[in-house]
Amino acid sequence: MKVLIKKYLGLTAGFVVLYLFFIISLMPLSFVTHWFETPKNIIVGKVSGSIWQGKIAAVVVDGVTINKIETELSFFSLLAFSPKIVANFGEPLFTGPEGRVTISGLFAGISLENLTVSTQANLIAEHLTLPVAVIAHDFISIEIERYVFGQPVCTELNGSIVWQKAAVTVLGEKVILGELAAELSCQKGKMIVEMNPKNDLGLSFTASVGQSFHASGDGYLTPTNKTPQAIHQVLPFLGPADNQGRYRLAF
Repeated sequence: MKVLIKKYLGLTAGFVVLYLFFIISLMPLSFVTHWFETPKNIIVGKVSGSIWQGKIAAVVVDGVTINKIETELSFFSLLAFSPKIVANFGEPLFTGPEGRVTISGLFAGISLENLTVSTQANLIAEHLTLPVAVIAHDFISIEIERYVFGQPVCTELNGSIVWQKAAVTVLGEKVILGELAAELSCQKGKMIVEMNPKNDLGLSFTASVGQSFHASGDGYLTPTNKTPQAIHQVLPFLGPADNQGRYRLAF
């Protein structure tokens, strides 16, 4: 009798598991996204497809639009109760970031892994408070090994930013800046962007992103014989140099 009961319970449990798997496999992605409360600075566009392969028309983050997001849920990660989603976003026909990322920790602290992004430099420049009007040219590449969301912004971050063919138009003149790079980290919940001081501009700068994604930065521009002449023309807008010949930069 006990053997029959165990067999019956086993068959019942197996049926329930198969039924739940069937329900989940047919569940639309739009139904799942309603479970997650998005911050006020994020707007999610039309969602379609299933949880296995879904599509999001666009996501707007602080005025920056990420177009054509395609997601794929790993079956084996779901079996391990640690779902991982691989997302591809953007394409050359759209203005905005383009790249790929793996999202995990949906049931705990959400994290991003192996994030690669290529975006127009001017999309970032448009969101900075600068002493003079600047148009940034070409593309900026962002690579993040791991980013864990937290309060106010992060609990873990390891990545880098590279602007390989950096150039800006200032006062009607296009200026070649050379390669600029920065390291990304997380300190006391804030995202830290620290500029690599080895550059032709003599630029050293550190920025932080904190509560409500408010950004602030502080650093110096120390002109050298490699500093473009057009940059020298902008220096009066930065105020007087200190006793080390440095011009203060802050926002």
